[in-house]
Amino acid sequence: MMRDDLRMVAMGDDCEVRRFPLTLTVDGREPRLGGTDALEEVMGAFARLGILGELERVKICPADDCLWAFYDESRNGSRQWCSMAVCGNRAKARAHRARQA
Repeated sequence: MMRDDLRMVAMGDDCEVRRFPLTLTVDGREPRLGGTDALEEVMGAFARLGILGELERVKICPADDCLWAFYDESRNGSRQWCSMAVCGNRAKARAHRARQA
C-alpha cells in the first residue's frame, strides 16, 4: 500500500482494493497474520489492527517530506508526528519563525 493509499484509508476515503497473500499462524496463545516479505508483514499488522478496531490509531505523519506511518499509543489518541524530535520539531520551528516574521 502506498503512502497516498494509507492517507485515503486514514481519512475514510475509498481507495483501490489490493490483495495480499497472508498466512495465519498461532504462536503460543496469540494468532498472527503475516507473509513472506516485509510488505506482507506490514499488511498483516494493518489487517490485525482493522480486526481489533484500532485502525484509527494508525496515522500518517503530516510532514510532506516524511514517508512514515506510525501507531498512536497516546492515551487520548492525539499524537500528531511520527517523531517529535524530527518532524514535530521542524513544524514547530517553522510555525515559530512564521509568528516572529
